[in-house]
Amino acid sequence: MLFVVASIACSTVVLILFRLISRSSTSTLPAIVVSYLVSATMGGLLFPFDWRSFDLFWVPFALLGGVVLYLGFSLVALTTQRNGVAVAGIATKMSVVIPVSIGILWLSEGVGWMKLAGVAAGLVSVLLVSLASASKDKPVNCSQMEFIQSPNVTEKSLSVRQKSTLSSWQLPLLVFIVSGLTDASYKLLQVAGLSEPQLLPFIVVAFASAFVTSGIHLRLAPERQIDRRCFLFGIALGVANFGTLYFIMRALAVPDWESSLIYPMNHFGVVLSSVVVGVVLFRESLPRTVAAGVLLAVLSIALLALASR
Repeated sequence: MLFVVASIACSTVVLILFRLISRSSTSTLPAIVVSYLVSATMGGLLFPFDWRSFDLFWVPFALLGGVVLYLGFSLVALTTQRNGVAVAGIATKMSVVIPVSIGILWLSEGVGWMKLAGVAAGLVSVLLVSLASASKDKPVNCSQMEFIQSPNVTEKSLSVRQKSTLSSWQLPLLVFIVSGLTDASYKLLQVAGLSEPQLLPFIVVAFASAFVTSGIHLRLAPERQIDRRCFLFGIALGVANFGTLYFIMRALAVPDWESSLIYPMNHFGVVLSSVVVGVVLFRESLPRTVAAGVLLAVLSIALLALASR
């Protein structure tokens, strides 16, 4: 349980940092590139591990995982641009259905009324919170998503590009699939033989791969000004990102803890914490719909915690 709470805390810090970045004039992509480098370096230097644990079984998956990690982030950003924050949030959090389904159907994890009720309550809470935010969403400024497209892109050209590439429903669907399969893959790899001593090397290689992938994107992107704030935000993001992945994988490695319980608790816990942070730190309002979503998230986590006993 402690690992799940730690992962939720790290995910919440990531949300806070991105909120702060959006309020500053800092370029996002350079900060993300720095964060992946920090995450890989942090895992390699601060947490010593046996390099002999490297083998051909998991290294290719870690390299691919790093690419998918950055691809998933880019898809979320594009979905936020073209469909809004609410749609992107729903697609990301609803993707918990995929690892839960794989855990129950493929890994033969238990099914009880508390687990099913907890997952159902959590999904409803996601809808309530996300749809409530849709009513106050402002049109997305292209410059706020400059790590995906050029700041010179206009809303008109964005609309033309949207029609010529992916339709409005395909992007959220891709986010849903990529996010869900990425979460499920961590548990499947552990079931297939990824041992606990190999978790840190796996994470380091995955973040290193994400660093190379995002670095190539930065190199191909239009020239951007990189200042000291990029590095400061990048360092903070790197530490939080490392904690998010490390703690969730440690939670998945705990005996008798099922992934169909861990992932819903993690996802719905982030929903709950993001609302609390928004109200406390950023003085956001708390509409009745969001308040109902918060109560359902609390109920969901309580039911899932009871189901884990």
